[in-house]
Amino acid sequence: MTKTKKLLILILLAVSLIFNIFQLFQKEEYESKMDTANTEFSIALQTISIGIEFIENENRDKLLAIAMLSCGTAEASALYKYTSYYEENTDLDNVLWTLNNNITNNNTITEVLQKNDLSILIPVIKKLDRNPLDLKATEELRNLVIRYTSIHYIR
Repeated sequence: MTKTKKLLILILLAVSLIFNIFQLFQKEEYESKMDTANTEFSIALQTISIGIEFIENENRDKLLAIAMLSCGTAEASALYKYTSYYEENTDLDNVLWTLNNNITNNNTITEVLQKNDLSILIPVIKKLDRNPLDLKATEELRNLVIRYTSIHYIR
């Protein structure tokens, strides 16, 4: 092999090594961000549960409880796409968006809260907090959100 070919092979190997190291750092950064999103998503689901508990508690300020619930639903809806669960359970994204939309709708939330006990959502939300890939729990939450957070389904 000539010196030129050896030099070319060495340069290509060096470039390949640099790209591999760069990819390794990118992968680690991506996984770190995904882990953070997973944690923040779990906190958002817990905030939703706490917000509902505060709404149902007569000793709590309803406006503050609605704000907490609204914050939790908005955060969960926004973060879910960045979690490691999204690819395997994309339906949960739509359910969270619907929940957020129904909760943050200032025109109907008061009536919804007067006529429905949202605490029925808490066990399913806690189930999804433990396992966001649970498709059965996702479907159950969808049905509960449609039935208990929408003005169109108020009994």
